[in-house]
Amino acid sequence: MSCEICLAEDIDLTVVLPIKKDDGSLITMACLKCAEKSDHYCKDHERPHIGFEGSNETACLACIDWVVSQNKSKAAGVLAEFREVLPPDHLDRLQEWGEMVAGAIGDSLENCCIRALATKAARLNIDVDQMMERVVKACSVDEILPEMLFV
Repeated sequence: MSCEICLAEDIDLTVVLPIKKDDGSLITMACLKCAEKSDHYCKDHERPHIGFEGSNETACLACIDWVVSQNKSKAAGVLAEFREVLPPDHLDRLQEWGEMVAGAIGDSLENCCIRALATKAARLNIDVDQMMERVVKACSVDEILPEMLFV
């Protein structure tokens, strides 16, 4: 296997980075040295980011999990604020998405809302409170929910 970044041959360890290619693929094979230099690799957790379909945004799953754990105390308040400011159709989308995710990962709707905020915040390199402000200002879950689920 060779590194697609530095073109080194016969590398010992291959790291799959979510770097979008011209053909739309989110898979770039890299040597560890190139991976560690990449913005698509988390130095704190020593692992590649995950990529998100339809964008060039990436984030570390372990970082997202940590942000979720640090913000769970806000979960009930976040959902309550969403219920106050979001239009009914956006609340329906949030509920549908939240129930699907909660069922898949065994968590509550409230915590899934924090996870949605944390995931998009990590992708944009901002904090959860800033992401919450964006959702409230836009009065839209389009800011945080995957688009492909609601086509």
